[in-house]
Amino acid sequence: MPRLPRLLAGLALITLLIGGVAQAHALLLSFKIDGQDVVLHYNGRVDVARSRVLLLDADGSNPRKLESGAGDDPASLKVHLGTLAAGSYLLRWEVLSVDGHISRGTQPLQLP
Repeated sequence: MPRLPRLLAGLALITLLIGGVAQAHALLLSFKIDGQDVVLHYNGRVDVARSRVLLLDADGSNPRKLESGAGDDPASLKVHLGTLAAGSYLLRWEVLSVDGHISRGTQPLQLP
């Protein structure tokens, strides 16, 4: 019987490790348009210097790299859009969590 408690403890440890890894990726929680900027807020700290954001037309064409910098907190990026015509766009983001995991996603953006 001593093996059973060890086995259960080992399974519990593996579950904790897998759960910790799954939550290590930065997930986009929200975004806010602020004049000519967009603030992207993630569920954890991101490495601003190694993260990037592209602006694409609504159909996914014409990619343009956007200037980005630190937001108000370590879990956000502030991206400068510049002057854009009203319409639909896509933000394609790629961020590096401070623990080394890369996350990617696309966010639709509607400008008035």
